[in-house]
Amino acid sequence: MQLNSLSITNLRNIAQAELALAPGFNLFFGQNGSGKTSILEAAHVLASGRSFRSMHARNIIRVGEASYRVSGLASPLKEQALQRPIPLGVERFSNGTTKIRLAEKDCHSMAE
Repeated sequence: MQLNSLSITNLRNIAQAELALAPGFNLFFGQNGSGKTSILEAAHVLASGRSFRSMHARNIIRVGEASYRVSGLASPLKEQALQRPIPLGVERFSNGTTKIRLAEKDCHSMAE
């Protein structure tokens, strides 16, 4: 799968971001504390359902907010190029609740 777009809401220092990703290589650069690692963390959350920096959602949620949400569109690999992009989404709440969506349907676990 290839990630085509990434939408981030209330994750660490990012209030709202929409990224259109190019096929292949994407480069993120900027000042320290500008959100580069947070973008990578958001992509990891979308792929795995959890952060590589913290086990607790409350440590990732932007200060003053109740949840963070990461969503995106993923395309199958080249040999399956005729298939449409698949919408993905993960929302985690400060109370530990998680909502996962795959292809516009609710999932009960990341394994699903």
